[in-house]
Amino acid sequence: MNVGSIAPVVVIALVSGIAGYSLRQPDAAPAVATPHGVETAHAGSAPAAPLIAVASDGNVTLRVDQQPLEWVLEQIALQGGNVKAAAIRPPSSAEPSCRQPAGAARIEPAKLLQEIERGSEEQRVHGLLEARSAGLYVPDGTLKTLFETDASERVRLHAFEAYLERQTGDNAALRRTMEAAALVPSEVIQREARTRLNELTDMERMDALIKQQTGF
Repeated sequence: MNVGSIAPVVVIALVSGIAGYSLRQPDAAPAVATPHGVETAHAGSAPAAPLIAVASDGNVTLRVDQQPLEWVLEQIALQGGNVKAAAIRPPSSAEPSCRQPAGAARIEPAKLLQEIERGSEEQRVHGLLEARSAGLYVPDGTLKTLFETDASERVRLHAFEAYLERQTGDNAALRRTMEAAALVPSEVIQREARTRLNELTDMERMDALIKQQTGF
């Protein structure tokens, strides 16, 4: 018999049979799977007849004691001749596991920047939020112009927050920006600038106190 001609399901069956045989204990009474359920062998009973059952889904049930390997393979091949191994097909590398949600729009930086600079109020707000979430660069000059002169307080505030993010980690630059913003003719920007200035002052005072106490 040519073993190489046996369908892939035969290899699975062989591995399952060997694993089951190696795990048997001489005095144990294992539960044996049959097509009708689970059959438990009783100690001292006569050895059961060999069982080789190939289901339509390709699963193989084995109960074989001291039978030639070739005979086992032949029986599996005879019963599993019509089982299609292709039914257990792994996903193709050409088929992505995760698909992009339908309708997901691709961000166009040039178009987004145009909306931020010359769009309606809603377009400017949406553009600023979209640029921040996507990590798209908006020139500092554009942001500065928006929070200093835009007619919409919402646009001013979003532009100011985006502008301050660029200076995170540089307290001196942050302080200069917020001191200048406190003079901008916008109540919203002035209030935000003063609040952030107070927070920065408190943080610097706390840092100085910790360094004084710890020596670091």
